[in-house]
Amino acid sequence: MKLSHHGTSFRHEEYIGFLINRTAWRLRMHFQHFMKDNGCDITPEQGFILDRLWQKEGVYQTQLANATYKDKANVTRLVDALVKKGLVIRQMDAEDRRRFRIYLTDEGKALKATLLPLLVSEHEKILANISEEDLASCSRVLSMICDRAK
Repeated sequence: MKLSHHGTSFRHEEYIGFLINRTAWRLRMHFQHFMKDNGCDITPEQGFILDRLWQKEGVYQTQLANATYKDKANVTRLVDALVKKGLVIRQMDAEDRRRFRIYLTDEGKALKATLLPLLVSEHEKILANISEEDLASCSRVLSMICDRAK
């Protein structure tokens, strides 16, 4: 899809960045309301942090920032919120006392068993009636755009 332009302006509705941002915003709002409706006081961004920790805990905040494409300050705020909620803890690194590793608490580990199936089910509902071929094509194209926008 090529951008149309009329004189010195263009239709932002056709701009792929706008479409991606709009979709991301709607998904974020949808999942934020979904989690609240299911009694879970977790934002989608906090959920991304938890998901990374469910895969591998004991990582540094910088590793979480890289894995979630968030800046370090944002990840610090997200981890602070998860600490306050009792879902993660920071532990000083044994070899470098200036750095902290992030670990799940028992409550943070237990949340995976209840939250993950709900999120997977809701994700499947959103993608229902979209063919596997279309989803694969969308993922491929988005990956190409991401790779080129470095």
